[in-house]
Amino acid sequence: MYPAEFLKEVRKGKQFDIVVLRGSEEFLLREAQQEYLAKIVTPDSAAFDYTEFRGSDVEGGTLWNAVTTLPLMGNRRVVLWEVAGEIKSDAADALSRYAARPSDKTSLIIVLGGESREARLAGLLASNRVTDVEFRDLREGDRATWAEKYVVRHKKTIEEDALRYLVETSSKSLSDLVAKLDHAILYVGEDKGISVQTLMKVSGVSSEYTVYNLEDALMGRKPEQAHRIARSLLEGGEALLRLISFHRGMVLKLWQVKATLKKPAAWERTEEAQATYEAIFGRQIFKKDAYRQTARQLDDTRLRQAITGLLDVEVRAKSETQETFHYFEWLWRFAA
Repeated sequence: MYPAEFLKEVRKGKQFDIVVLRGSEEFLLREAQQEYLAKIVTPDSAAFDYTEFRGSDVEGGTLWNAVTTLPLMGNRRVVLWEVAGEIKSDAADALSRYAARPSDKTSLIIVLGGESREARLAGLLASNRVTDVEFRDLREGDRATWAEKYVVRHKKTIEEDALRYLVETSSKSLSDLVAKLDHAILYVGEDKGISVQTLMKVSGVSSEYTVYNLEDALMGRKPEQAHRIARSLLEGGEALLRLISFHRGMVLKLWQVKATLKKPAAWERTEEAQATYEAIFGRQIFKKDAYRQTARQLDDTRLRQAITGLLDVEVRAKSETQETFHYFEWLWRFAA
């Protein structure tokens, strides 16, 4: 079952006999877990009809007694088991026996954090009596959409470039995005809007420019301006490798757009063209025309040199020192 479907059923008041919550996107998993528990565990029943196990050292007999004991105060007993590590074989056997004929008076919740499945629970996950809900990492565009909704829930707004900066400078985990957004929300105080500058400041970067000012200078073939902005960003605390990562995304987009320019003019009006550009730019599709204009000015050889040259700069930055000479040389060659 998909997480959205699971939450839809939870909000309708459904109680599952056995549900397994697992996956690599732990923030969404924990949100769903808390929402489900809040629905099915009342303050009156919490002391008598709620049992919680944490870890993998649960004995089979202890688990069996918990899931087969009748509720005392409410209609159902709730048992939560947060698994960590390899569970005992007798506990796995108890689960298998219980899953064959689960009690209609018990709601069993098993939480498996991380990306890997617990091997001894594979049989349980395959049972048709078990609701298996997997929380996968969101794609880049989905993370941006989620972050925007999170900001709106806190009665703030966030600029499109700020969303892009947030996603591109964060890990895949939503916990990372939330930590940065919470910091930014506190930082702006009574103000409503969150900008790239806001996110830079809460990350410890101080500059009058943003990476998108640098992108515009490169796309506009303005080497002196690109050098000035890049130096300001680096001196303000922006990481060299992070700047290189931004440029890598830019030149790869240019390479993809260059390929579309070789197609017939009529192709631009097709659904395939629209889908292609959406795949390249995502939420940044409004930048399509700017990229097309720059791609026209660069032949395949120049673009290939830009990509390989940037890879060389990245290798040097990782393996040698944070010396910026080769980086600034690449900026000049690209924009000149």
